[in-house]
Amino acid sequence: MRVRSSNNNIKSLECIDSRRNIWRLRWDISEDSFEEVEFRHKPTEDEIRNTITNWYNSQIEDKIINGFVWKGIKIYLSRDNQMNYSLFSNSELTPLTLKLGTEEEPVYHTFNSRLELENFRKSISSHIRSCLQEGWNKKKSIDWSIYK
Repeated sequence: MRVRSSNNNIKSLECIDSRRNIWRLRWDISEDSFEEVEFRHKPTEDEIRNTITNWYNSQIEDKIINGFVWKGIKIYLSRDNQMNYSLFSNSELTPLTLKLGTEEEPVYHTFNSRLELENFRKSISSHIRSCLQEGWNKKKSIDWSIYK
Protein backbone atom coordinates (compact mmCIF):
# COMPACT_ATOMS: atom_id res chain seq x y z
CA MET A 1 0.00 0.00 0.00
CA ARG A 2 1.38 3.42 -0.97
CA VAL A 3 1.74 5.75 2.02
CA ARG A 4 2.21 9.51 1.79
CA SER A 5 4.65 10.96 4.30
CA SER A 6 6.78 14.03 4.82
CA ASN A 7 8.90 12.22 7.38
CA ASN A 8 12.45 11.77 6.10
CA ASN A 9 13.33 9.26 8.82
CA ILE A 10 11.43 6.24 7.48
CA LYS A 11 12.67 2.87 8.71
CA SER A 12 12.70 0.03 6.19
CA LEU A 13 11.76 -2.59 8.76
CA GLU A 14 10.17 -1.57 12.02
CA CYS A 15 8.42 -3.26 14.92
CA ILE A 16 5.48 -0.95 15.63
CA ASP A 17 3.96 -3.01 18.44
CA SER A 18 6.32 -5.32 20.33
CA ARG A 19 3.56 -6.62 22.59
CA ARG A 20 1.55 -7.92 19.60
CA ASN A 21 4.66 -8.51 17.45
CA ILE A 22 3.48 -6.28 14.59
CA TRP A 23 6.08 -5.25 12.01
CA ARG A 24 6.01 -2.93 9.03
CA LEU A 25 8.09 -3.49 5.93
CA ARG A 26 8.74 -0.43 3.74
CA TRP A 27 10.37 -0.01 0.33
CA ASP A 28 10.41 2.25 -2.72
CA ILE A 29 10.97 5.08 -0.29
CA SER A 30 10.99 8.57 -1.80
CA GLU A 31 10.83 12.06 -0.31
CA ASP A 32 7.05 12.02 0.06
CA SER A 33 5.88 8.40 -0.09
CA PHE A 34 6.74 4.74 0.21
CA GLU A 35 5.24 1.26 -0.09
CA GLU A 36 4.34 -0.51 3.12
CA VAL A 37 2.97 -3.85 4.24
CA GLU A 38 2.25 -5.06 7.75
CA PHE A 39 3.15 -8.44 9.23
CA ARG A 40 1.84 -10.00 12.43
CA HIS A 41 5.32 -11.42 13.03
CA LYS A 42 8.87 -10.42 12.21
CA PRO A 43 9.19 -11.20 8.51
CA THR A 44 11.90 -13.60 7.43
CA GLU A 45 14.48 -12.63 4.81
CA ASP A 46 12.57 -14.76 2.29
CA GLU A 47 9.28 -13.02 3.11
CA ILE A 48 10.94 -9.63 2.72
CA ARG A 49 12.54 -10.54 -0.62
CA ASN A 50 9.35 -12.15 -1.94
CA THR A 51 7.14 -9.22 -0.89
CA ILE A 52 9.37 -6.60 -2.45
CA THR A 53 10.24 -8.60 -5.57
CA ASN A 54 6.60 -9.51 -6.20
CA TRP A 55 5.63 -5.83 -5.89
CA TYR A 56 8.27 -4.81 -8.46
CA ASN A 57 7.17 -7.63 -10.76
CA SER A 58 3.56 -6.43 -10.60
CA GLN A 59 4.69 -2.87 -11.37
CA ILE A 60 6.65 -4.10 -14.39
CA GLU A 61 3.74 -6.17 -15.65
CA ASP A 62 1.32 -3.26 -15.21
CA LYS A 63 3.64 -0.97 -17.18
CA ILE A 64 3.92 -3.55 -19.97
CA ILE A 65 0.17 -4.06 -20.16
CA ASN A 66 -1.04 -0.48 -19.67
CA GLY A 67 1.89 1.74 -20.64
CA PHE A 68 2.23 1.21 -24.38
CA VAL A 69 1.34 4.04 -26.75
CA TRP A 70 1.72 3.67 -30.52
CA LYS A 71 1.04 6.57 -32.89
CA GLY A 72 -0.83 8.33 -30.08
CA ILE A 73 -3.03 5.29 -29.41
CA LYS A 74 -2.95 3.79 -25.92
CA ILE A 75 -2.84 0.04 -26.49
CA TYR A 76 -3.81 -2.56 -23.91
CA LEU A 77 -1.16 -5.29 -24.11
CA SER A 78 -2.67 -8.18 -22.19
CA ARG A 79 -0.85 -11.47 -22.72
CA ASP A 80 -3.61 -12.51 -25.14
CA ASN A 81 -3.25 -9.28 -27.12
CA GLN A 82 0.54 -9.66 -27.22
CA MET A 83 0.12 -13.15 -28.65
CA ASN A 84 -2.58 -12.08 -31.12
CA TYR A 85 -0.54 -9.13 -32.41
CA SER A 86 2.51 -11.35 -32.87
CA LEU A 87 0.45 -13.81 -34.94
CA PHE A 88 -0.34 -11.05 -37.43
CA SER A 89 3.23 -9.78 -37.74
CA ASN A 90 4.02 -11.99 -40.73
CA SER A 91 0.60 -11.67 -42.28
CA GLU A 92 0.33 -11.61 -46.03
CA LEU A 93 -3.19 -10.26 -45.57
CA THR A 94 -2.64 -6.55 -45.96
CA PRO A 95 -4.51 -4.37 -45.73
CA LEU A 96 -5.42 -5.76 -42.32
CA THR A 97 -7.63 -3.98 -39.79
CA LEU A 98 -7.00 -4.69 -36.10
CA LYS A 99 -8.77 -3.51 -33.00
CA LEU A 100 -6.24 -1.55 -30.95
CA GLY A 101 -6.72 0.82 -28.03
CA THR A 102 -8.44 -0.35 -24.87
CA GLU A 103 -11.76 -2.02 -24.13
CA GLU A 104 -13.14 1.36 -23.04
CA GLU A 105 -11.73 3.20 -26.05
CA PRO A 106 -11.23 0.81 -28.97
CA VAL A 107 -9.46 2.11 -32.06
CA TYR A 108 -9.55 0.28 -35.36
CA HIS A 109 -6.38 0.70 -37.38
CA THR A 110 -5.79 -0.56 -40.90
CA PHE A 111 -2.26 -1.75 -41.62
CA ASN A 112 -1.68 -1.19 -45.30
CA SER A 113 1.62 -3.01 -45.61
CA ARG A 114 3.61 -5.82 -44.04
CA LEU A 115 6.28 -3.25 -43.15
CA GLU A 116 3.83 -1.17 -41.13
CA LEU A 117 2.61 -4.30 -39.35
CA GLU A 118 6.20 -5.40 -38.65
CA ASN A 119 7.07 -1.95 -37.27
CA PHE A 120 4.05 -2.18 -34.97
CA ARG A 121 5.23 -5.57 -33.68
CA LYS A 122 8.78 -4.27 -33.21
CA SER A 123 7.43 -1.30 -31.24
CA ILE A 124 5.62 -3.72 -28.93
CA SER A 125 8.77 -5.81 -28.47
CA SER A 126 10.84 -2.71 -27.77
CA HIS A 127 8.31 -1.50 -25.18
CA ILE A 128 8.34 -4.88 -23.41
CA ARG A 129 12.15 -5.10 -23.41
CA SER A 130 12.43 -1.56 -22.07
CA CYS A 131 9.98 -2.24 -19.23
CA LEU A 132 11.74 -5.48 -18.32
CA GLN A 133 15.17 -3.83 -18.35
CA GLU A 134 13.94 -0.97 -16.17
CA GLY A 135 12.47 -3.49 -13.71
CA TRP A 136 15.61 -5.60 -13.64
CA ASN A 137 17.68 -2.50 -12.94
CA LYS A 138 15.40 -1.45 -10.09
CA LYS A 139 15.46 -4.91 -8.51
CA LYS A 140 19.23 -5.14 -8.95
CA SER A 141 19.70 -1.84 -7.11
CA ILE A 142 17.84 -2.97 -3.97
CA ASP A 143 20.05 -2.83 -0.88
CA TRP A 144 18.84 -5.92 0.97
CA SER A 145 21.19 -5.20 3.89
CA ILE A 146 18.84 -2.47 5.21
CA TYR A 147 16.30 -5.17 6.06
CA LYS A 148 18.52 -7.14 8.42
